[in-house]
Amino acid sequence: MPRMKRYLGALVTWCLRRIVRRRYRIELHGFAALPLTRGMLVLANHPAEIDPLVLVAETWQQLHLRALVLQEFYDILITRGILWAGSTLPIPDLEVTRTAESVRQLKQRMGEAVAALHAGDNVLLYPSGRLYRGPHEVVGNASGTQLILKQYPEVPVLLVRIRGFWGSSFSCAAGSKPKLVKTLRTGAWILLRNGIFWCPKRPIVIVCEIAPADFPRRAPRQELNHWLDQWFNQPGDEPLTRVPTTRACQRASLCEP
Repeated sequence: MPRMKRYLGALVTWCLRRIVRRRYRIELHGFAALPLTRGMLVLANHPAEIDPLVLVAETWQQLHLRALVLQEFYDILITRGILWAGSTLPIPDLEVTRTAESVRQLKQRMGEAVAALHAGDNVLLYPSGRLYRGPHEVVGNASGTQLILKQYPEVPVLLVRIRGFWGSSFSCAAGSKPKLVKTLRTGAWILLRNGIFWCPKRPIVIVCEIAPADFPRRAPRQELNHWLDQWFNQPGDEPLTRVPTTRACQRASLCEP
């Protein structure tokens, strides 16, 4: 990652950490004990639209993560600069448009991710390629993880489990995929309404673990994805958690992002 972008990324993530900690009470487990390894493939579950920003911001000083992010977020003015500063890698959303060209673009980006790993960058990938549709991760038949491991089977792998977002308005708990800009605006209003510093906080727990010896890095796609499903969902289904929009709010229906 170029030095200028690294400095800019540090500034942007410092600001993001100050913002997200006003709304989320974040616990990190396992990160302090990580070896000083570069060029790691970081595999995480994806419960909400906001969790990549939270994960990257909270671990920037240690990991300097470069995330693979859907191209649609580069088309949003409010997020474009943040994604550029983080040297993220845009990928097409095959869930929306699956064509020969979009598949080719995905494979090209995966090749770029492999090159970044060889260069010593830590790359964040969401194996499922989509948000939760229920209270647990389903990697399904997604191919991204296997595409990278086929090209670089010896890559160090870090597993990350994120819990606490199910029920947030950034999740699909309401039955549909959230509209990111609208939800960000609502979240900003909630912070302002609470005087920024007195906002009720959603508890978030982020756990990491170096992939164990039985991680099936050379296995067929279905076996690999099934293994990841089991690891991500090890604690069981996530409870649906509603957080009040204000300290005075008593009804669970008046909830936040």
